[in-house]
Amino acid sequence: MKKIFFLAFSIFFGSALIAQTEYDALRISQSDIVGSARYMSMGGAFGALGGDASALKDNPAGLGVYRSGEISTTLNAMFQNSNSTWYNDKNSANSGLGVKFNNASYIMSIPLYQEKSSGLLQSNFSFGFNRVKNFNRVMRANGVTTSSFTDFVSDFTNQNKNGIEEADLKYVENTYEPYDVQFIPWMAILAYDGHLMNPDGATTPPKWSSAFKGQAKSTATMIETGGISEYSFGWGGNFNNNLFVGANLNIADLYYSLDTWLNEDFGSSSGDFTLKNRFNQTGMGVNLKLGAIYLPTNSLRLGLAFHTPTAFAITSTGYAEVDYNNVEAGKNGTAKTPESGSRQNFNINTPLQTQLSAAYLFGRKGLISIEYDFIHYTGNRFKERDGDNSNVNDPFEPENVGVIVDGKLVGGMKQVLSDGHVIKVGGEYKPTENVSLRAGYAMFTGGTNPKYTDGKLMRLNTTSTNPEYFEQKGANYFSLGLGYREATWFVDLAYALKMNNENYYPFQWNRTDLQPADIKTNTNNIVLTLGFKI
Repeated sequence: MKKIFFLAFSIFFGSALIAQTEYDALRISQSDIVGSARYMSMGGAFGALGGDASALKDNPAGLGVYRSGEISTTLNAMFQNSNSTWYNDKNSANSGLGVKFNNASYIMSIPLYQEKSSGLLQSNFSFGFNRVKNFNRVMRANGVTTSSFTDFVSDFTNQNKNGIEEADLKYVENTYEPYDVQFIPWMAILAYDGHLMNPDGATTPPKWSSAFKGQAKSTATMIETGGISEYSFGWGGNFNNNLFVGANLNIADLYYSLDTWLNEDFGSSSGDFTLKNRFNQTGMGVNLKLGAIYLPTNSLRLGLAFHTPTAFAITSTGYAEVDYNNVEAGKNGTAKTPESGSRQNFNINTPLQTQLSAAYLFGRKGLISIEYDFIHYTGNRFKERDGDNSNVNDPFEPENVGVIVDGKLVGGMKQVLSDGHVIKVGGEYKPTENVSLRAGYAMFTGGTNPKYTDGKLMRLNTTSTNPEYFEQKGANYFSLGLGYREATWFVDLAYALKMNNENYYPFQWNRTDLQPADIKTNTNNIVLTLGFKI
């Protein structure tokens, strides 16, 4: 007996047709090492250094280090390769070359008192654009799987404790539209219209089962695009030339687009289908970042920074269709969700972040820097837009806290996710006064809990039709770079490689019935920064 957990809250939580999950929260709350060429070439280990415009998104105290104004911008060329292994079949997919701006900034430096030797000696201001997350990726996996999406959607439909009759799923012109009924999941309606599952008329309500026979040759394809950017307004101060403090107010802009295709071919005697999904998210958020850098000696620097949760207001939309060819039933065609698609407005507070850093300067010849970041992913919280967000009536309780199903706590941020840890190390060596050579490394732990095995939970009244999800196993980042500086201008170049390792499930299933695809994604960045001192 296959055991799957689904969340049946259609009645208890009223009309809340919720499609967001803990995996969506994780995607929104994660950031990348993205910025200037100098910043990326040193692995992003700039928390205790300052003096780099894009590093201010990590520790705004770095703004106080500036002794003069600056204008700079960074161009990033990115190429990605994704390799998959699924049931011993291998596949790969490459993204096209994408060119984007990582950041653009204006630093205004204001000395307060030329003759003053203590207290606040300098006050600096910054206005900037920083890209903090890039979602762009293409992935493809294929294999002869031991279970099918049609089994999954049949069991999903059967989990409704009141049962779903065939008449509940069947459209009747001018009389009945099942997509308008709040207790019926859109995925079940789409599967019925697409002849992916059949009812067993011997039971009341009927038990649904796959409409196809045999093993499926499955191909899963995914294209992600978009990113998260921040528009920043900052202040940094220099106290006594050994204590620098700063604060940034940031407006975050989110855009995310996901297109997926899941094809399952059961052979010429049974048929095949392709499930197509499109999912989009747009949103705006706000956060505050505070930081300090202290110099106990001229060579040693210590840094500390706090990032408040980003309060996002987000709109999600979704649309799906199935191209089907059911040979046994003699049916083929296309079934679609309503053209207007599904829509949900919600809020989310992303996690608190804390950063500790240290750097040692070897005179004017070079430096080494290290940084540790802690991201409280389990502190992600969904909130209803313009609704009652008290603990008693929290419509996102299953995703935020979890629920008891068959005596077991299932779902919830603390169960599904793991707090994140990032270690960054960077170094710089100057063979001449004008030339710098740089290298960096960073290690990211996965944001999902490896001990959690119940997968992506979907409510029985959800409008969502995309059940896929990723389990993160961590990532490594390697970088090299060089720079050239004159008194009034500078140019920096960097190459960075991020190697990301994940498990991909095209749908949620008992772990003994469906193996995940092992996905290794390599992201290559070539980065160029040009800046002018003013």
